[in-house]
Parts: sequence; structure tokens; C-alpha cells
Amino acid sequence: MISDISIGIIVKSASTVVTKTLITIADVEFPGSQRMWLLMTLFVALPGVSFCYYYAKKREKEELSHPRPEFVPYSHLRIRTKVTL
Repeated sequence: MISDISIGIIVKSASTVVTKTLITIADVEFPGSQRMWLLMTLFVALPGVSFCYYYAKKREKEELSHPRPEFVPYSHLRIRTKVTL
């Protein structure tokens, strides 16, 4: 199990990497629309994907907490016309 201390170390090192990357990006001069797309990727696309991932995992956890309904063998849904061996 990962302890709270190791999680804190991981988060701190990840935030340090992100901060250094953003500082490096701010210092580099990008031509034209390349800077716009870089900023769109960093501040719109990546947070959007992260939010969608979190929300999907949360919804999946909620779905798995409920029991499955009992199977009802409806005959009109189980029509078999192909011969199987």
C-alpha cells in the first residue's frame, strides 16, 4: 500500500516537473499559432481529458455499487435461426 508520505513525494515531484515545464515553455518564443495550440493543449485539452476520466471512473464506481438485476429470459429477444453444431 502506498502511504500518505510517498503520495506527497510523488505529487510534489510531479508538480515540480510541471512547473519547470511551464517555465521553460514561457521562456521559448513560438511562432504564430503554435503557441496558441500549445496553450490550448495545456489549459483546455489536458484538463478536459482529466475531468472526463475522473467523471467516468466515478460513474463506473457508482454503477458497480448496485447489484445487477435478475436475468429474465424473454423469448422474443432470444430468437435463434442459425443452426449451431
